[in-house]
Amino acid sequence: MRGERGFMLIELVVALTIMLIALGGVLGTLTAFERTNRANQLQNEAQDRTRQPVEREFRNHASPSPDLQSGIERAEGYDVVAQTVGTSVPPFNARNSRRVRYCLDSTDPSDGKLWRMHQDWTGAVPAMPSTTACPGVGWTEPAVLSEHLVNRSGGQERPLFSYNSTDRALITDVQMRLWVDVEAEREPAETSLRGGVVLRNQNRPPVADFTATKTGRGTDGLYHVLVNGTLSEDPDGDALLYTWFDGATELTTTSASFDFATSAGAHVVKLTVRDTAGLGDDSNPVTVTLP
Repeated sequence: MRGERGFMLIELVVALTIMLIALGGVLGTLTAFERTNRANQLQNEAQDRTRQPVEREFRNHASPSPDLQSGIERAEGYDVVAQTVGTSVPPFNARNSRRVRYCLDSTDPSDGKLWRMHQDWTGAVPAMPSTTACPGVGWTEPAVLSEHLVNRSGGQERPLFSYNSTDRALITDVQMRLWVDVEAEREPAETSLRGGVVLRNQNRPPVADFTATKTGRGTDGLYHVLVNGTLSEDPDGDALLYTWFDGATELTTTSASFDFATSAGAHVVKLTVRDTAGLGDDSNPVTVTLP
């Protein structure tokens, strides 16, 4: 009996226990790796589902309609509305424009949802549907683009959208920053995802500039001044409407340049120009002393 080789039962139990412990550790590591990998995958998908449509539609941001100063109609930290080029063939309207809205529903701050919706029309530009709620009423085909957004989780205020100007008419750049946490109670921690786009079709305001030249006294006994506003420019090449002022008095002309008669003394001349959408600029005043 003493010469027989083998393992005692207790030795087998100990070996099996060690093996199970090691196997459990390996399986636990694999499970954690798979969970982390899955979370990263979901976070990347959230980024792609958000960045691609937003950047595409904003890159195709439409020039505003003639009755709108800016194609950006709402610019908030968690809510943006813009006109963009529609995809309908033939087009819905003459400009083939549509409104798109992106907004964050943070009813559950630990699982915020980014919604996309749009509005189409066939005639004149209609009023914007309600933006008091997200997704809101009056919009077409509201759909969730991304989930698990925690921009407002834990009382934090981390805007989803940011802009390069507080004046909607001057916005030419829209940036996005999403904070994503697929499993708030587990690793990995929240991830910050960034994106942005330059609005290549945004309407920009004109710049007013002019010269004023004294041309002498006419046969009418008045002094004459030649004003020339052709130095004014519109960066988008829009036609300009000219409004001239002699002090507080508006002169009755819309010409880019003209000769006007006035009395002797100091006159403060100013020019206001506006584009077809109503965006305008006031020139620096020029004092002309007559004679």
